[in-house]
Amino acid sequence: MSGHGEQPAGGWADPYGHDGRQDGLGQPGWDPYARYPPYGPGGPYGHGQGYGPPGVPLARPDNSSIIVALVCNIVATVVCCNFLCIGGVITSSIALSRSQTDPVEAKSLTGWSWVILGVSIALEVLLFAILVMVGALADGSSSSGSGYGGV
Repeated sequence: MSGHGEQPAGGWADPYGHDGRQDGLGQPGWDPYARYPPYGPGGPYGHGQGYGPPGVPLARPDNSSIIVALVCNIVATVVCCNFLCIGGVITSSIALSRSQTDPVEAKSLTGWSWVILGVSIALEVLLFAILVMVGALADGSSSSGSGYGGV
């Protein structure tokens, strides 16, 4: 048997590679003055940005924004009779079909679908405001005596 800090007899070596040194906390093999790299072997982001370890499949693209844009455009077309949103329905449908094959193009089409939805709703609100103002001016400017309760 060997004592503390001595090499064991028979050529046996420590499987963890400790050389018998101890730090101030009693942990063997740690040198507080050694120069260690600031990050692991892959750098600060692991295996490099955008790449995983070999054999791991890439994550599927997230279709939630595409589906929400499609549903919002359909609801705006059907419920609000906003026929300008048909373009948004078409672009988000194309984006949904291309999400697996060309995710960059799908993201661009989804953005355009949201823009079409926003612009069409803004135009519909503007048209509604103009119609209310024209209707209010037309009702307030009539001065004929054929109204209710006329004397």
